[in-house]
Amino acid sequence: MALRVVSPGFTTRLPAVRNRRLVPAAVLNQMAFAWDSRAYPACDVVLRRVQNAYVLGEGLVFDRDLAVVPASVTQHAPAEVEAAAARLRAAAAAGGIPMLPGTSLLCAKRGATNYGHWLYEMLPVAWLGRTQLRAGEWRALVPGAEGRLGAAVRDALDLLGVPPGQVAAVVSRPQRAEELLIVEGLTAHGRYISPLVTACVTDLAGGIAPGEAERLWISRVGESRSFWNEAELCAVLAASGWTVCQPGELPLREQIRLFKGARHVAGVAGAGLANLAFAAPGARITSFTPAVMPETFFWLLSELCGHDYQEIRSPQAKKKVGTAAWDGSLVLGLPDILAYLA
Repeated sequence: MALRVVSPGFTTRLPAVRNRRLVPAAVLNQMAFAWDSRAYPACDVVLRRVQNAYVLGEGLVFDRDLAVVPASVTQHAPAEVEAAAARLRAAAAAGGIPMLPGTSLLCAKRGATNYGHWLYEMLPVAWLGRTQLRAGEWRALVPGAEGRLGAAVRDALDLLGVPPGQVAAVVSRPQRAEELLIVEGLTAHGRYISPLVTACVTDLAGGIAPGEAERLWISRVGESRSFWNEAELCAVLAASGWTVCQPGELPLREQIRLFKGARHVAGVAGAGLANLAFAAPGARITSFTPAVMPETFFWLLSELCGHDYQEIRSPQAKKKVGTAAWDGSLVLGLPDILAYLA
């Protein structure tokens, strides 16, 4: 048996992309589906029930027969799934797997320890639980995150009205859920975001007053995929009236307040810019995006939120800072950056 919720249809506009000529053809092909799709019809978001399910790792789910549930295999390689299955079989043979009684809602997956993935893929699952299930009769199974993300997870659930006693963490060792709900159809990263996701964000931010800063620069000083001259850039922007911040260093409520009041939000595509959904309809969003990065998420999210979005495709230094091809310093000159922000 499954519970179904209708996700409204919506339309999009072609993104305003500067320096598109810098984007390799192969990268353009990866983004073509999202950029070229103008109309998304209404569809069902499904809360699928699995009785006597086993949960382990980052949110892998196995049924009572110890067979993996395909919907939970997000970004897991077959070898990783098999290794998790072997751990589960060993734990089942040894006995003593802890039981989670009642109904649990899976709000964890591979990648959910990234702030943007948590905010737009997993938190809306908890929001669906709050809006579709009886109060107090379910728990949210969330990533076992510590530090800043752990604080953001706790603060977000608190803002949604999900009390701590209704939250449990997914851990590496197996746990058995008497009944597990797995949500399907809310997002497909880079290809689809349900309007229910932005409804969740609106609900989350509803009780927070907007801040006073009208122009907000999201700094990535010290991070991979930042401007090579970002420290100088931040100083120039601050001197000209921009508010410069690194959202991850702030409590979630303060992040929401800042974005909610901003009329222009700008920065390099990354986790800090993920808060753009808190900006009011009509706000201008400027995303400086590496030319080789197959990224459509921020544009699609801005379309759902009614923003004025522009994307500046930027060249990068040849030396990478991280593991991905786009994890190098952006090398636009300061006059060019300021011109794009004018």
